Amino acid sequence: MITNRQKNFFIIFCSKALFLGIGYALLFGFSKNDTWISFILGSLLGIIFCYFLKTIMNKKGHKSLSDILKIMGPLGFIIRLLLIIYSIAVINEILFIIQIFAKSFFLINSTTLLIILPLVILIGVVAFKGYKILAYVVECLFPISLFFTIFGILALFFNGDYTNLKPFFSNSTFNILKSSLYYFTLSATPLLFLLDLQLEDNNFYNAYIIISIALTFLCVILIGVLGPYLIYIYRFPEYMVLKDIQVFGFIEKVENILSISWILDNFVLLCLASCFFKRLLPQKYNNYYFIGILITIFLIACFVFGDNYINDLIISLYFPHYLFLLSIPAVITIFIYYKTKRKQN
Repeated sequence: MITNRQKNFFIIFCSKALFLGIGYALLFGFSKNDTWISFILGSLLGIIFCYFLKTIMNKKGHKSLSDILKIMGPLGFIIRLLLIIYSIAVINEILFIIQIFAKSFFLINSTTLLIILPLVILIGVVAFKGYKILAYVVECLFPISLFFTIFGILALFFNGDYTNLKPFFSNSTFNILKSSLYYFTLSATPLLFLLDLQLEDNNFYNAYIIISIALTFLCVILIGVLGPYLIYIYRFPEYMVLKDIQVFGFIEKVENILSISWILDNFVLLCLASCFFKRLLPQKYNNYYFIGILITIFLIACFVFGDNYINDLIISLYFPHYLFLLSIPAVITIFIYYKTKRKQN
């Protein structure tokens, strides 16, 4: 049983993880200084999505998601396939982002293989250990992530020129709405990985609203510090803005330490997606399937997309579309299934 505290930590990590190198860079490219508006609108859609998840969790009871999909027959098989592909897409993209981030700022001369291999081994070990071990790991990592996040926000807040937010609604309504859908997809759909957990409390709203407020606040700071022109030039604006931080007025180059928060977010989502993915695979030969697919993901990440920055940019551009098309039909179908089943009973 996952406690309410652990569940909230999972929600915060999951909702924040896909913004490193994807979320902020992509949304700023569409709605620029109006991106904070997209965050607010997208959060409203995320709250609706949380209602769907809460309803499913309440109806599911103590059954695993895999058991529910078996009961649903052929429809359940299709949903299982969609969720497996969704998990693989998330794992792939996070591996791409981490290796690009690491090679760009930390391990410039390292090979992709040496960066990704330890991660793949680690997530494989966590997947075999299960959710309970991961929940304990999340409890240990959350205070570290929280400290660096709060420190970064407070240090940057007074460095911004918030006239950069004006003029409001200077971008097209279409771009703002498109960014809203992107925000919703990147912040809310990863929460479906929690559908397989046994939670003490099925309320998703509080933690999601808190992290949405934090992400929106950070978005405003990024616009204030970088300005309306630089925000959509950088691939990692959330990292570049940390370069402005000085401790006690003379200690610089602290961005590598503060960026640990983003690495931890991605690590937790990577492990959770791997556990979820393994649990959805057929029970017979489950371990062999999982190891084989994980090795395939590793080979693709290293030798197909690893050192090709252009391919990664293209994938990142369409990544929210894949997540939306894979996750939303699956969640809505399970939701309708439970609603219909209740009426029949």
